[in-house]
Amino acid sequence: MNCTQDFAATELAVGWWIEAFTTHPTCIYYFGPFETPAEADLAQEEYLDPLRQEGIQIIAVRVRHCQPRQSVIRANEVTIQELETGPLLFFEALVL
Repeated sequence: MNCTQDFAATELAVGWWIEAFTTHPTCIYYFGPFETPAEADLAQEEYLDPLRQEGIQIIAVRVRHCQPRQSVIRANEVTIQELETGPLLFFEALVL
């Protein structure tokens, strides 16, 4: 699953999501929703391993309660709010 793939524009539910920030390509991936943060923590490797196998560099991962606007956000689609709440490494990857 790389961020050059097209994803259906469906509304995503509010819940606990795994949020993965990547470079090469620079994207934010969302996996979920989960009912609890513990459930999301337990599922992380199941979702992140395929990204690693594709050679995608994961720079930060967190579990957060949110409603993502889409399952993959490409570098050219990142909003100011996502930059403000994301890790500094992700911001640096976008501007370098």
